[in-house]
Amino acid sequence: MFKIEKIDGKTYVRGIKGGTGYVTLTVTNDENKTFTERLFISIYKRVENCTGKLNKVADGYRGASDNANVEKEDAKGKIAKDTEVNVIASCSDYYLIKTKDGRLFDDELDTAFVKKADIYIPVKAIEIVDNNIKVKKGDFININNNSKFSNEELKLYGNDIHNVSVIIKPSIATNKGLTFNISNRRIISYDENNRIEALRTGDTNIAVVSKDNKDIKDQLNVTVTNEISKNILGDFYLTGSSGIDLNVVEYSKSLRANEYFIQQKNGETWKTVYEFYGNKAPGLKVRLLNKKIGKKYTYRVLARKVNYVVNNIKDKDRKVPKDYEVLAERKSNEIVISTGAPTLNGQVVGNGINKKIKITWSNLQYSRNPKKVKIYYKLFEIKNGKYKHIKTIKSKGKPGATMTYTTAYDGNEHRFVAKSYYQKKKKSKKHKSKLGNIVIIPAEITAPQTTTQQTSN
Repeated sequence: MFKIEKIDGKTYVRGIKGGTGYVTLTVTNDENKTFTERLFISIYKRVENCTGKLNKVADGYRGASDNANVEKEDAKGKIAKDTEVNVIASCSDYYLIKTKDGRLFDDELDTAFVKKADIYIPVKAIEIVDNNIKVKKGDFININNNSKFSNEELKLYGNDIHNVSVIIKPSIATNKGLTFNISNRRIISYDENNRIEALRTGDTNIAVVSKDNKDIKDQLNVTVTNEISKNILGDFYLTGSSGIDLNVVEYSKSLRANEYFIQQKNGETWKTVYEFYGNKAPGLKVRLLNKKIGKKYTYRVLARKVNYVVNNIKDKDRKVPKDYEVLAERKSNEIVISTGAPTLNGQVVGNGINKKIKITWSNLQYSRNPKKVKIYYKLFEIKNGKYKHIKTIKSKGKPGATMTYTTAYDGNEHRFVAKSYYQKKKKSKKHKSKLGNIVIIPAEITAPQTTTQQTSN
């Protein structure tokens, strides 16, 4: 905060930065008596001279503290509510004020420290540093850092965020909040996270208004060019799982995407089988029904960033917009799902002679009434290229529950595969799947035996 300096035999206290602290003075006289005095030092920083008003009856203090503990009383006089004062400096949580009417405090000075929370300082003016900007479609406009972006969004959008600075006078105004009024929301939009986004080519303006006083404002003129931002959509991925007669696909959210299309491959073309619209679209898990057991299906997701043009801006997320423009689109990874085929996992468990092979898979689900169908799993072991049926296991538990088969492990390599089938009634046709993945249990690795031969000369 400050340092002590001696110049020409005199001691000075030099302020370094704003804040408060203590200086202890110790003096010893000719009779070897020691006297000590402690000083409370307030280092303040000058601010642009402005007017404030007391929002309550408040105390004026000798220093920037209500408990400096160096005087009998830190307070040196009351200031009435709604009293106008000149604010001339700042120190920690206090302002140094000067009375406007020449009133003197108990120490015969017209200045005092007042808690910042006790003074309301109005906004007198706002000024946009650069009133004219050009942006691309898909860019963001961030005015005085009011917009809220996640770290992931900042990393993705980076150069596509245009920061606009607004000078608020005085800089120590109590309420420095701003609101934005957009003249044409078909060209730029404004959401609940204070993010202003360029939508379509054209010219518009944004009135930047002080929350403290609606009559205090400035205008930002915006030109949206026909160019499109490069980094609009974020990465996302697609995963899937199989049921007896259905496929389950789940996709993660792509940043800024507001349309998602789940597509199924038919030959060389892709057909949309499910679609979702909305700015707040989360990652979704979708059950695709009536799939043939034993058949393989290939899926992907197409994510798009679309600008809707509607009469009412609140209707922009509705499913069938009047008009729209696709700014960007991105495809996910492709996945292949074998309907009805259980996905096996295998491992060796236990120790010593008690080692066992444990085969697990997730119980498959049926898309219609599960109480009217029975699901079975046939496990096979592959030996010398032939499939040997070793066990038939009836479905147990809810869909997704872990099914288990355990057998002894002899240290040799084993290969297992499975298929499922379901039957609606005892005498009805059995719907069988094709064989799924092959699980390989490797042979136990043992260290080779070595012999030592001694030779003599």
